[in-house]
Amino acid sequence: MRVGRLLPRGERLYLADTKLDTPANLLAIAARKGQFLCGGAFSPQLKERFLRLRHKLRPIAYWPKSQDGRAPQERDHYKGFEVPELLEGRVDGRKVRLR
Repeated sequence: MRVGRLLPRGERLYLADTKLDTPANLLAIAARKGQFLCGGAFSPQLKERFLRLRHKLRPIAYWPKSQDGRAPQERDHYKGFEVPELLEGRVDGRKVRLR
């Protein structure tokens, strides 16, 4: 990764749009001990998976900072759930596992 040669050594956090969210990119970042934060593309497969698992949605304690002054019942309410993933592949000939 070219950015790895340009920046000082150490931990890196990659922030990107959905174009970063591919198995090859995520494994390449993990192989270099980086972390990533990107929005997932809501592909037809992901939509199908979400619809199958939506019964797991639970309220989460989150609201935008702009709503701090509002009463709890006046704030936006969100639900979510976490689905563990295992991604495996090879990067530069090395086996990489990402959970």
